Amino acid sequence: MLGVFKRKFCCFDDTRPLSEENIPSVETLVAYLRIGPASIITNPGELTSELFLGGYDGSLAGTYPLFDPRKANAPDLSLAPLPPYLIDRMHGVREHRMTWGLTGDFLGYILPRYHFVLSEKRPYIDQAKGDHYEETNSIGPRAEAEIVGTMRQLVESDRE
Repeated sequence: MLGVFKRKFCCFDDTRPLSEENIPSVETLVAYLRIGPASIITNPGELTSELFLGGYDGSLAGTYPLFDPRKANAPDLSLAPLPPYLIDRMHGVREHRMTWGLTGDFLGYILPRYHFVLSEKRPYIDQAKGDHYEETNSIGPRAEAEIVGTMRQLVESDRE
């Protein structure tokens, strides 16, 4: 509503105040492609790797940990999504499963809802304490459920 996203909103009543029951939405696209041994799911933003791969237990962090538990607003990993993750649901050879971001749209960062932290004083403008820059460039905490949920449905519908 501040004009950050130059696009039309839908699916809400603009004559009523914004609330949990009256939230503006935008239409976007995702696609699922299968080419030989490869399968590709597109997403309309920058999807955090853990939403695609998992690894909340630190198993995919490599040299660096997923997060620094000493920083303010560190995540409670007991609330993190459980497998199967998007990569687990896709078809073909695992090494050829991928997601392509910023395809067809740009809705900012797509972040795990369980750890979406906003600044108390100026949400979406100022970064919350800790590592929460991405929230200032995100369409909101519902993006995971709406976008990644649709991506999961698209992959699952290809199994039928």
